[in-house]
Order: sequence, then C-alpha cells, then structure tokens
Amino acid sequence: MTVPVLTALILIPIAVAAAVLGGWPFAGLILLAGLLMIYEGYVITEKTFILPETITQFVFLIFAVWLFQQGFALAALLAVGSGAALGTLISASFGRWHALPLFGFTYLGLAILGFIWLRELPSIGLLVVLWMLTVVWATDTCAFLVGRTLGGPKLAPHISPNKTYSGLLGGMAGAAAASTLFSLMIASPATLWFALFGFAAGSVSQVGDLLESGLKRRFGVKDSSGLVPGHGGVLDRVDGLILVVLATSALQIFWGLGMLFPPNGLAAF
Repeated sequence: MTVPVLTALILIPIAVAAAVLGGWPFAGLILLAGLLMIYEGYVITEKTFILPETITQFVFLIFAVWLFQQGFALAALLAVGSGAALGTLISASFGRWHALPLFGFTYLGLAILGFIWLRELPSIGLLVVLWMLTVVWATDTCAFLVGRTLGGPKLAPHISPNKTYSGLLGGMAGAAAASTLFSLMIASPATLWFALFGFAAGSVSQVGDLLESGLKRRFGVKDSSGLVPGHGGVLDRVDGLILVVLATSALQIFWGLGMLFPPNGLAAF
C-alpha cells in the first residue's frame, strides 16, 4: 500500500467522524486545519512562519471560531476582518508587502466559519458537509485518473504544468456522477439539481486548486508543506474544498439548500 493511499485511509475516517459528531469536535478539526494552512501560507511566501502577523492571525482565527461557537456570528466575522486588517498592518510595518495577510486570511477565515455554519444547519447540516466532501474527493480522483490516462492539451501550463483539459472535464463529470449518486442515496427529489450542482462544484473545486497552484508557482514552491505524508500539505489537499465551501455558503444564503436535502436523508447512512 502506497503512502498517499495509507494517509487517505487514515484521514478520511477522521474527517467523516468529526462531521458526524458536529459541535466542537468538528469545529476543532476545522480550526486546526485552518491554523496549519495559515502556517503553510507564510512558509510559502516568507519561508518561515515565526512572524508577528502569523501569531496575530492564529489568535484571531481561534477567537473567531470560539465566538461563532458561542453563537456570536457577527462578532466572529468582525474578528476575521480585524485579524486580516491587523495582520496586514503588522506585515507592512516590517516591509513585507503582499496580499496574504489581508486576502488570504479573509478567504480562509470566511471558509472556516462557513464550513462550521453549514454543519450546524438544522436537519441537513451533516448531509451538506458529506455532500461537499464527496464531490471534492470525486473531483480530485477523477481529474487525476482521467488527466493521467487521456492527457491532451494543458489547462494552465504557466500555473500548473500537469493539469489538462481532459482532467478538468473528467473531474467535473466525476463530481456530477458522485453528486447524483449521493442524491439517490438520500432519496432527494432534486436529483437533476444535484447533478448540475455537482458539475458546478467540480469546476469550482478545480479553480480553488489552480489558485493555490498559482500561489506556489509565484513563490517557487512545489508543495505547501510536508505535513500530509504523500500528499504535500494541508493546503494541497483542501484547496478545492475551501472554494466549494464558500460557494455552498453563498448558495445557502441567497437560495437555500432545504429543497435539495430532505430532513430524513440521514436514514440512508
């Protein structure tokens, strides 16, 4: 058994178990992942993480999650914004001018809170989280297998030399198929919508992957870290999931997910 497969077999049950438990076990795991991604972001851009802005943003992310878990959602959002602003000021005061403290922390912080919020949606929260994990894992797996098998024109050679259009389409098709199967398992009346949203999530996931690849290429780094044996870093594994979480959160805010996920859908599991 290869190292990447062994690592996946260990980490996937942990992620699913935390999602099932919800509450602080889930929030704590997501927070830990967020802290590790902040660490990786500064290692990529500054080659070290022992910086005043890093520690500041560690503290603000922990504070934001704690506030959110106490029911103070608006205060949690303000904490994310404050952490981004203060981190940027500290970074600039030392002559480090780049977008990570402001945009990176905001992007990550909103995704962390969004993930926890989606899990806490009454009746359907666990289903939403399991769906997101399913479509992102399907996207990654199918994009890799199809791209490696078929090859063809490169998708964005200046950002990620190994990605192909065949892999992009394979990942989107795999996400649509996995989403459709998920809808059938939970007896959703909106199977067609699941297929469409799965296809869209597959594309969003790969955009998130390209964003992180662009960051690494900009700073001449192959992997975000070596924290995940056989997979690189935490950012390397969840870059697509971050953007899918943000997109799904926006979908819940502006459209609502209740029509997709039946309250009794958990009976399938």
